[in-house]
Amino acid sequence: WSGSFRQAVDDPEGTRKRNLSSLLNVLAVGIPVVFSSTSLVYGGNLSHPCREDQDVSPRAPYGHQKLEAEGLVTAAGGCAVRVFNIYGTGSTDSAQIIPRLLASVASDQVVRLNGDGLQQRDFVHVEDAARALAGLVDCDIAGRVMNLSSGVGTTMLELVQLVFSIAGVEPQIEWKPAVAGEARVICGDPAALQAQTGWRPDYTLREGIQTLLTERP
Repeated sequence: WSGSFRQAVDDPEGTRKRNLSSLLNVLAVGIPVVFSSTSLVYGGNLSHPCREDQDVSPRAPYGHQKLEAEGLVTAAGGCAVRVFNIYGTGSTDSAQIIPRLLASVASDQVVRLNGDGLQQRDFVHVEDAARALAGLVDCDIAGRVMNLSSGVGTTMLELVQLVFSIAGVEPQIEWKPAVAGEARVICGDPAALQAQTGWRPDYTLREGIQTLLTERP
């Protein structure tokens, strides 16, 4: 799957054609796949936590493309996994909150929070995510859609305080206006995945952050 969230916004039709064409080539081989989708397919239709059987209404091109791909994958006998906020070693994407906070710790930068900072998100360590996906390979998953999430919501303010307290640094927070239309809570129910595979995350968010801070050069 090529193209980031921002690339899908800037070139929605181009990224859609490339991604779906590549996916169709993979599906043509005739082997069921485990496809990494996104929690963004839920859009504004959010119960707490999100369940796979609720209505979906993606707001952005990236979510629309992933939802369309889900339909192709499940129709071909594969499984679509709606991934929530994955973090861990090797992630340097400044569009993601945890890499951004780690960069702020390293360079003593100001942290910007929107609104009241009480927006909740669901974080999963990349090693836990890899185990979950690998665990689905040998399961009866034809046509299934599942959340890959911790089921635990963490506010942006809690996350900032956690990262900086582990680092032993006092955060400098700059408060920005709330983002219009931003979801207050995006947290997934992992019950279906857990029932299918027995998966549970090994890392708490604190443990995952501690690992990342330890790995810093």
